[in-house]
Amino acid sequence: MSKGRAARLKGHNFEREIANLIKEIDPTARRNVSESQSGSFDILTALPFAIQCKCFSRWHVTPHSVLDQAIEHAKEKIPVGIVRISNKRPDLAIIRLQDFVGILREFYAEKKDTNSDSSP
Repeated sequence: MSKGRAARLKGHNFEREIANLIKEIDPTARRNVSESQSGSFDILTALPFAIQCKCFSRWHVTPHSVLDQAIEHAKEKIPVGIVRISNKRPDLAIIRLQDFVGILREFYAEKKDTNSDSSP
């Protein structure tokens, strides 16, 4: 097997693994098999995220370049880069700070609403 084919297969397997993890939350999540032709993001999901997956043997790009690929196709979704570096743990999810803060605001607003609904 050629190096290029092995790297592609490694990337596809990583995308499947991530899609399966997300399926525990969103059953519609799946690997975007037409991604290479359409230039879209790697994981299709009903969640509000545009997910780009990268699996490297070592860091040879910046985290920003991984996120930039997700941003390029995010449209109305929150861009997320998920990165695995071989022999390094943990895997990383990379998002913009303003998106992270927005997720926190939304989460705590929902939590506050839930708590106020149960008060006497």
